Amino acid sequence: MRRAPDIREAAVEAYGDIGESSVVSLHELVGAIGAHEWRRNGVYVDALQGRIHPYYGTFFPTRSEYVDLVATAALPSDTLAFDVGTGTGVLAASRAVASTTWSRWTMNRVQSPAPVRISGASMSKTYANGLRKRFRDLPHQR
Repeated sequence: MRRAPDIREAAVEAYGDIGESSVVSLHELVGAIGAHEWRRNGVYVDALQGRIHPYYGTFFPTRSEYVDLVATAALPSDTLAFDVGTGTGVLAASRAVASTTWSRWTMNRVQSPAPVRISGASMSKTYANGLRKRFRDLPHQR
């Protein structure tokens, strides 16, 4: 089609470079293009006072009530919480930003910088890199 947009970058970002022709539904393709735009432009998150750049297929809480609830939920000071299946990391980061003491302790546990500073796409990579290193260094039982 003459006026159709070039979606190669969005497709490679979503599915990787598969090296051969493939077919996906229009609904799926529109989702991949939308995710590409979110990733390129970023999505502003009030609780973080910054933008995140989510990957395709990664959960992003679009309702700010969820983010606000997690950020303000009362937790005992001696509780260790894991954000399993963290997605974009927005919920964990908003909790960390909301509590300076908690965030410093938690960021030290996963060997991420403290205090937490969120800017651009660095948040999800900071969490991923910190957790990857932390779990790589744990003793493994066979």
